[in-house]
Amino acid sequence: MKERGQQMPDDPFKGLRLSEQAPSAKLDQRLFEAQRAAKPTPPKAAEVTADKATDASKKVAAETSSPKPALLSGPPSAGPHFDLDDEARYKASYYFTNEELLALDDLKLELHRDLDRKVTKNDLMRSALHMLLEDHEENRQKSYATRKVRRR
Repeated sequence: MKERGQQMPDDPFKGLRLSEQAPSAKLDQRLFEAQRAAKPTPPKAAEVTADKATDASKKVAAETSSPKPALLSGPPSAGPHFDLDDEARYKASYYFTNEELLALDDLKLELHRDLDRKVTKNDLMRSALHMLLEDHEENRQKSYATRKVRRR
């Protein structure tokens, strides 16, 4: 603690910038590169913006031209349209009763024990959705979803 009458020593770093302390050579942070490739010449600003615009238009084109499930694109066709191995990229939340969630937990545990493999609620919900959509595609007015909603 500082006593009265004593002054604190001057800060040894006073007036010194951190950028002046760092070495002037750039550090190479590529830790897992197999071999060093020759450094490409940096693109011009106009080329970068053109590349970004092209990438964005390719992304939009890919999203709009991706194959849609037959349920949305026209008449029903044979064969499964959905796969649990497809990457699930979108999150959605829905409301459930306590009894529905307990039954889902019970099913998850039962399948985990029977199959001796990891089972998630997400897998079960996606499986149920696949079954519901495929049933509706095949049976339309006689599908489970149609009958259940009609009785509501």
